[in-house]
Amino acid sequence: MDARVEIAAALEEILHPSVIDSLDILRPVEPMRIHRRIGDMGWLYSFQREILSLMEKIGYRVIPMHRCPFEAISKEKSNMLFTMVQRYDSTLKERARIIKGIARITEKHAVIFTDKYLGSKKSVEGTPLIRREELKRIRDPSEILNMIVDREK
Repeated sequence: MDARVEIAAALEEILHPSVIDSLDILRPVEPMRIHRRIGDMGWLYSFQREILSLMEKIGYRVIPMHRCPFEAISKEKSNMLFTMVQRYDSTLKERARIIKGIARITEKHAVIFTDKYLGSKKSVEGTPLIRREELKRIRDPSEILNMIVDREK
């Protein structure tokens, strides 16, 4: 018997409720509603909620992610962005490197929305930066993508 099954069986004996559930692969899957309002996400900081709400107003479908190196996956038509929202600080460089790696492996784009630049830098570790003020002026999803592509270079 597989060790995981043995552990689950032992847990059932101790805890009494069923921790092992049978799987009916022929039963139709019930649709799940993933998307909730950004404002209802209590674990997001106000700066993050503001940026992600702006992305939705521009036309992106924003799927917030909890406990990831990025705050959301933003999608518009066939374009998907790993979206990180963070104030400019000392941890930004390491997180930028991580999401750039994820974007490279998945062949998608990554972007960091922040409150300011340090000097004239428009990217960190190859990951494009977009300031909140720039995002507020954008009206079309293609403008964001063009800005990201320009800053990836």
